[in-house]
Amino acid sequence: MGVTFNVIEKEFQRGRTSAYQLSILIGVDSLVYSVYEGTTEQLLLLKSLSLPPNKNYAAEYASELDSAIGREDFLHPVYQKVRIAFHDVPVSLVPTRLYNEEEKATYIEGLTSQPADGEVYTDTIEPLRLRVVCKLNEAVTDVVKARFSNVRIFNAATPFLIGSHRSIPEGVEETAFACFREKSFQLALFRQGGLLFYNRFEYQAASDVLYFLLLAYEQHGLDPDHVPLFLSGHLLKDSEIYKILYRYVADVSFLPGPSYVRFGKSISSLDPNLLFPLHALLLC
Repeated sequence: MGVTFNVIEKEFQRGRTSAYQLSILIGVDSLVYSVYEGTTEQLLLLKSLSLPPNKNYAAEYASELDSAIGREDFLHPVYQKVRIAFHDVPVSLVPTRLYNEEEKATYIEGLTSQPADGEVYTDTIEPLRLRVVCKLNEAVTDVVKARFSNVRIFNAATPFLIGSHRSIPEGVEETAFACFREKSFQLALFRQGGLLFYNRFEYQAASDVLYFLLLAYEQHGLDPDHVPLFLSGHLLKDSEIYKILYRYVADVSFLPGPSYVRFGKSISSLDPNLLFPLHALLLC
């Protein structure tokens, strides 16, 4: 799973969870969740759990996920809002003006690694006028619906894209954002506030990351000598990935902490963008 988290601020009060917001990111081998105060959006709790690796959220994974949630005491109370996003799930992006609810299953027909027994989910990204369409294993979504009565379910692409769009610096015409997990990363390119490109890539080496990035730049007419690249997620400044990106992209930097989250004393020592999509769920 890589980096693990287990931090609770002293301001957290179990008796006030009905006024708190819960965000959860679920991957094939891990679950990480955060709790925010409902009005100030102060981050009160951050914790991660390991799960047995199970590619593509196979049906057997549902029982493992259910057991993990059942063992986690902080996931039992009722929260004001619950948002859950799934990592590592292929998506299709459809312009809102072209989207047809009755045809939603057709938008993902060509995607690989989809569950045979699944339910089609659609997220809306209003600022980008896009629909995010994916297929999730029904046994898995049944677990989270049973555990959280007021849950909203997303693909992890949605908070990443919404958070990235919100992070575009004022006056910058073209930008790129990359958010890393242990062996995959999401990449989004923007021009004049509109989305040019999005994809999630799996990689084995730093050279793979560079190849995917420069190819996307080239295909969309972006110049790595001028277009800034903003990084987030599980990536360190002394990593081989950062070093090679720094060599080939003139303006590469880590995103500042999200302005829409207040970080408490205990959690402020952590890199605020390690879990960029988790925090960005607050915007969904």
